[in-house]
Amino acid sequence: MQLAARAHRAGLAISVKDVFVHKTIARLAQVAEDVEEKDPAAADNSVTGPLLPLNDAELAEIAADGHELTDVLPLTPLQQGMHFHALLAADGIDVYTAQAPARLEGPLTPAVLRTAFDAALARHTALRVSFRLLASGRSVQVVHEDVRVPWREIDLSGHGQDERRRRLAELVDEDRVSRFDLTEPPLMRVTLVRLGADDHALLVTYHHAVLDGWSLPLFFRDVFSLYARGGADRGRPVAQFTDFLGWLTHQDDEGATRAWSEALAGIDEPTLVAPGAEAAAATVPHLVTEVLDAEGTTALTAAARGAGLTLNTVVQGAWAVALGHQLGRDDIVFGATTAGRPPELAGVEEIVGLFMNTVAVRVRLDPARSLDHILTDLQSHQAELRPYHHLGLPDVQRALGLGDLFDTVIGFENTPFDGAAIQEQVPGLRISLDEEPVAGASHYPLSLVVMPDERLSLELSYRADLFTAEAAGALLARVRKVLACFVDDRTVPLGRIDLLTDRERGQLLAAAEGAAHERTATFPELFEERVRARPGAVAVYDHELAVTYGDLDAQANRLARALVGRGVGPECVVAIAMPKSARSVLAVLAVLKAGAAYLPLDLGYPPDRLRYLIGDARPDLVLTTGEGAAVMAEAGAGEVLCLDGPGPAAGNGTELLGTDPELTAGLSGTPLTDADRTAPLRPANSAYLIYTSGSTGRPKGVLVSHLGIAALIAQQRDGLALRAEERVLLFASPSFDASVWELATALLTGASAVTADPDELLPGPALARTVARHGVTALLLPPSSLAVLPEDALPPGVTLVVGGEACPPDLVERWSAGRRMVNAYGPTEATVIATMSRPLSGRTSPPMGGPVVGARVHVLDDSLRPTPVGVAGELYLAGHGLARGYLRRSGLTAERFVADPFGPPGARMYRSGDVARRTADGGLEYLGRADEQVKLRGFRIEPGEIEAVLAADPSVGQAVVVVREDTPGSPRLVAYVAPVAAGPLDPAALRDRVAAVLPEHMVPAAVVVLDGLPVTPSGKLDRAALPAPDFSGAGGGRAPRTDREKLLCALFEKALGTAGVGIDDSFFDLGGDSIVSIKLVTMAHAEGLDIAPRDVFAHKTVAALATAVKDLVPAADADAADSQEPLITLDQGELDEFAEDWR
Repeated sequence: MQLAARAHRAGLAISVKDVFVHKTIARLAQVAEDVEEKDPAAADNSVTGPLLPLNDAELAEIAADGHELTDVLPLTPLQQGMHFHALLAADGIDVYTAQAPARLEGPLTPAVLRTAFDAALARHTALRVSFRLLASGRSVQVVHEDVRVPWREIDLSGHGQDERRRRLAELVDEDRVSRFDLTEPPLMRVTLVRLGADDHALLVTYHHAVLDGWSLPLFFRDVFSLYARGGADRGRPVAQFTDFLGWLTHQDDEGATRAWSEALAGIDEPTLVAPGAEAAAATVPHLVTEVLDAEGTTALTAAARGAGLTLNTVVQGAWAVALGHQLGRDDIVFGATTAGRPPELAGVEEIVGLFMNTVAVRVRLDPARSLDHILTDLQSHQAELRPYHHLGLPDVQRALGLGDLFDTVIGFENTPFDGAAIQEQVPGLRISLDEEPVAGASHYPLSLVVMPDERLSLELSYRADLFTAEAAGALLARVRKVLACFVDDRTVPLGRIDLLTDRERGQLLAAAEGAAHERTATFPELFEERVRARPGAVAVYDHELAVTYGDLDAQANRLARALVGRGVGPECVVAIAMPKSARSVLAVLAVLKAGAAYLPLDLGYPPDRLRYLIGDARPDLVLTTGEGAAVMAEAGAGEVLCLDGPGPAAGNGTELLGTDPELTAGLSGTPLTDADRTAPLRPANSAYLIYTSGSTGRPKGVLVSHLGIAALIAQQRDGLALRAEERVLLFASPSFDASVWELATALLTGASAVTADPDELLPGPALARTVARHGVTALLLPPSSLAVLPEDALPPGVTLVVGGEACPPDLVERWSAGRRMVNAYGPTEATVIATMSRPLSGRTSPPMGGPVVGARVHVLDDSLRPTPVGVAGELYLAGHGLARGYLRRSGLTAERFVADPFGPPGARMYRSGDVARRTADGGLEYLGRADEQVKLRGFRIEPGEIEAVLAADPSVGQAVVVVREDTPGSPRLVAYVAPVAAGPLDPAALRDRVAAVLPEHMVPAAVVVLDGLPVTPSGKLDRAALPAPDFSGAGGGRAPRTDREKLLCALFEKALGTAGVGIDDSFFDLGGDSIVSIKLVTMAHAEGLDIAPRDVFAHKTVAALATAVKDLVPAADADAADSQEPLITLDQGELDEFAEDWR
């Protein structure tokens, strides 16, 4: 920018874009043109008449404040934003109050220095302004004639060094939080502290709205030049801030809006590190710093130069990469402060004022592209947009319709600070000035300031109410790591850059590892160990029958030998189609002992479904009973073997299971060995085949080996402390993998399995009676089934595992007391359970816990890199329990089971499609399915987060949130809730509860109360059965009921330029933003309503505002107040005449 400005002064027309595109002198010489000779008095920035036409009412309002004024000016875009945030935080900290400290050593005359400050203010228009919000809704800056700087002198010279230092620090801190009244000029104050005879500390405090970083050294140079002259004014500079305001009026804002809209096209959500934080009270920011040493700074500068990039571009790119890593995003937008000084404006480098603007920077992070290509594109796009940097950010955001585009900002402080030049003004006085103002900040949750010097400094300001020092420091460390990668090898693909620190990476990988489990064994081996240990113990309770381990083993061995005789062995599949009973348990054991994998089939499935499963699995044999034989034949089964026999002989264990004696006649009941099988049985062989739903609508068969079963049992035995005396209920349908957990947990720990008829397992009283009748002590239930159990259904001491879907806090509170309750997670592809929580207690949303024995559970980004703590990613599962893959789906298996870069050579991991994040304690928090993520109004939403807030209400037993589009093109978030007990729930109150905790875009449009959530036959939520909400008579569109609501609706419509506003319509849903909210507030004031900008952010709707606002003064005459056009336009001479008459 400095080069372009100086070229203009030398007669060469070179734009900032030209410098970025052409780079070398040779190429710039070819494109530079001679500047057209112009009369300075007729420069492009000249205007005819006032910069801001005012009507009579506005002039009278300004004149009434009693100050001697000389002009009324419009605000720059950044000034508008700062003015808004000052009004928003009227009772709190103004983050745009900045301090510039200095040390003055040598003889000093305070009175002359004070005069020099007053004279400096007189020289610069921008320093003699105050800001006003007019009743018309316009914000203006008023230039005053005679302004004196507030001055105070403090003497600390009588104190010791330590006491002086302490008191000076206290003084600086107190001064920092002292707000400026923006309506009272000047917006600057000076404190001179005497530390010794010839030793002073100077503290200049100012509001950022009148002075930017570039202007600060210009101002200090003026002050000390005036001081050297005894404080005498040497006239005002030719160029003033009003010239820049005039230049702004000549810019093509419409063309700039088009350019920004094209540059940001396709962005469908903002980049927010702290969603919902925009209305929080401002706080003094905290700071973390990273400083590169001289060698590192030199290397970075050289690398940037070698790539044809500016240091600013490189750091901005590093910030984008760090944000993308933090948020799991590949399209990042953040704010960047620009100098804002147009080179074509004469004398622009010497003008004091606020030229800065905040612009949007978009960076697309393609993992396959190299870092230097991404940065080159960034610099090119920035150069293309430089002619449009004058446009205000609110205008850009309104054009896109997304509200706030970002909540982080980066500033590159490359200001023309020349300390030596300032020092030369007063050679007898040693002046030590900080090159950067301190304690200045912004309203953004995160602000990065980059200060290039011999040692590059990165200062990250953060809001301590939103981020910890550790989190802010980790983010800044990632920025530094990207810079280091750029220096080391800028051609590396972005996806290969690991931004985790060694410590973070070590912690994440350690948290991903379950307890070690080296033993590998097959299901038959594990079962036979239990048989040898307790042959007389009961293995299965089937109604009135009790089958011992010894009897069950002997009959299973005979049947297994019969199956081997039919050619069944390892890598064969045998379907089992029969109701749950001791006979079905026998069938499973026999198939496993023969070495084959079993495929459970539910006879209650529709014929087409069974036909598909049989056709896809192609089982070598189907085991069933007489009642299932016809069903299997209709389903197209090949060889079918019925196990029906003469029926059980009461009290006799040998024929207890009712198998046909002819099937096993003459066969040994001793355990099989590999010599008895068609091929050796190894742990890597398949143990079972279970079908799960597929995204294509076709179920897919998951082949699971024996490898994970031993680890699964170790987890149940150790994690759940199960005893041999346990009775485990076989509740799950055999076609669901939860049935594998039930059977293995019972038979491989020496406990007892309990079977029951389907009607005895119906969730509710029937299930409660079954648990009581059979003395069940351990069971796995989906939360939706648990929710309908009577209060006394589970006796104290029961082990309760919940899984299959999210468990609400109410169920944890109700069922954990006096019981061992844990939350389990795991897809079919990971041997039932991959993670398990510690025992739960109290009203809490249960965590996923940690990996089970022998498992590894990673949370990874799209480039298979571990995500930091708190950052969402996809769950990848590895370890002993991993399935072999999908039956005859090699492509899908390769897609979902990928190489594990964290495991031993040849290891695989499974892409679960589930989204989770690592918690600070190393655990896991489930966020939902990746395909359940929704986007509304540009925001990505995880329904589980909303459900957790609803479920936290003590009266809510169940909650689910879905997106419905009952009206095409109008998707809505809808919440469904069921009460803990019979009784009313207040939908409006529940919606308010969500609104009090979550950002507005996550508040459901409707809360529908049901007696209970609908469930499928398997006990899971039936989303298809959720009814459409009835919006009639509620929600948006309600007409105003009181005079105040009618007035507010009218004001909403006028401020927003819309019609038909209802009392429940959100101001921000209708297109409002911070600037428009000021207009609304001022119009409300004119009508006698006391509303502050914070009220609009907090209450949002007419209904809420109507109850919150108070009467200010009697409402003004509406006819007199309603004027959209200026009644009179005055030029500067007329303004001066008006001011003189007023005096």
